[in-house]
Amino acid sequence: MAIDEITALGFGVATIGISLGTASGRIGLITLGARHAFMTCVLVASALGVVGLLIGAAVWGAPGAAWGLGVAELASGIGQTLVLLAVWRARASRERGL
Repeated sequence: MAIDEITALGFGVATIGISLGTASGRIGLITLGARHAFMTCVLVASALGVVGLLIGAAVWGAPGAAWGLGVAELASGIGQTLVLLAVWRARASRERGL
């Protein structure tokens, strides 16, 4: 049996968030040595994701769980991207001697 469109879209949002998190966090933050910032983003998003999954599934079933996962992954990816930009700017400022 195939999943419905709204559930598939929730998983699609999750995939975008995972991709963004991989690029920003695992590749960017880890490479720059910001492991603590990376783990903080992941742990906060994971805690919110568990709540989102449980509430989404309880209220809306599979689509709610998919969107709970999607929102959590997207929030994690966006958070990691913002932290990466801040770390990158701070590093560039230090290198310029500002």
